Amino acid sequence: MSKPIITVRLIRRDELPQLLALYHHLNPIDAPLPADDVLQSIWDAILNDPRL
Repeated sequence: MSKPIITVRLIRRDELPQLLALYHHLNPIDAPLPADDVLQSIWDAILNDPRL
């Protein structure tokens, strides 16, 4: 039986909605998310932080 191929890549800025959908699927009882502009600001800070 062959092993599946796993690809890892950096997430793109425009993929925030898909990431949030995945997180919601994995943990649907999480607290509600902040407003879209707040989310985008947090997301941009994460993407621009070289430590992350």
